[in-house]
Amino acid sequence: MSRHTATHPDPPRRDDRPRSQDAFSGAWAAAMATAGVAIGLGNVWRFPYMMGEEGGGAFLVVYLLVVAVLGAPALMAEWALGRATGRGPWGAYQRAGLPGAKLFATLILLSIAMAASYYGVIVAQVLQDAMVYIARAVSGDASLGTLAPASAGWTAAFTAVTIAVAAGVDALGVRRGVERLSKAALPLTALLFLV
Repeated sequence: MSRHTATHPDPPRRDDRPRSQDAFSGAWAAAMATAGVAIGLGNVWRFPYMMGEEGGGAFLVVYLLVVAVLGAPALMAEWALGRATGRGPWGAYQRAGLPGAKLFATLILLSIAMAASYYGVIVAQVLQDAMVYIARAVSGDASLGTLAPASAGWTAAFTAVTIAVAAGVDALGVRRGVERLSKAALPLTALLFLV
């Protein structure tokens, strides 16, 4: 046998996961997006009210415990399952061998759709209120708020803009869309807490 015998490469590994998955550029980017999900507008918008109504510091301690014990592990487990299987909810739960996987995944997706149905309106209302506040602060005119009343028309317009921006971020994907937005929005959120 000669030294120049042709070698055959190993056959390609059979794997049905998609090869061109969009992913975060690193741990820091994933942490920023995770923090954005955990904090969310609900905490910024409703949390101060709930804390005041439900006992102040005692409510905060219970809230943080529930997030640490239930919320964070559930979120990490779901992301780990998605990463390990390289699939969406239906495929990930089926591949994990969970009984009733399709039903469970469908319930999760329905709950996300229900939350998104009102979340866009809340984001739009917050943006509208912020715009009015900034316009008042810049102009010094307290009556300026009457230019952007909280009417159905204004709310619908701001909601349409909010949904269009969200669709644009989604279309850009994880790295160019979600990651860039998280890196910009999270420090801005921290700044707003300080103000």
